[in-house]
Amino acid sequence: MLKEFCDQKKYMLIAAAIGVIAVFLPWATVKSGMLNFSANGLDGDGVITLILFSIVGYLIFRNDKTEELSGNNLYLVVGGFGICALIGIYDWSNASNSFPTVSNQLVSVNIGIGLYLTALSGIAGAVIPFVLKNKENN
Repeated sequence: MLKEFCDQKKYMLIAAAIGVIAVFLPWATVKSGMLNFSANGLDGDGVITLILFSIVGYLIFRNDKTEELSGNNLYLVVGGFGICALIGIYDWSNASNSFPTVSNQLVSVNIGIGLYLTALSGIAGAVIPFVLKNKENN
């Protein structure tokens, strides 16, 4: 199925699919004494990234598969990926500050694979159209 897509769209669709899957993976794990709590993307900002990655995937998929994105479609797709990347990076940098420390207890926050994949797929999706611009199908 992906063979009929141009390289640019093929890799952007893969980045969008990884972003959608990342929402369901753990974004953060909080450990405090005997308390362990894990949160995925649906527990917070991941709902926004799920919607954006889905819209971006649709915008990539809906037009001619052999032609690269251009014009407003390109701007919308890159913008959607960029917003997802910013949300991922913001949540990544803000994760340890989200949970107040309780006196006499050590609280540790570990970033999960879902948050890493969200940020990286957003960055990759925003960069791919410029790296693979005017490349022939392989």
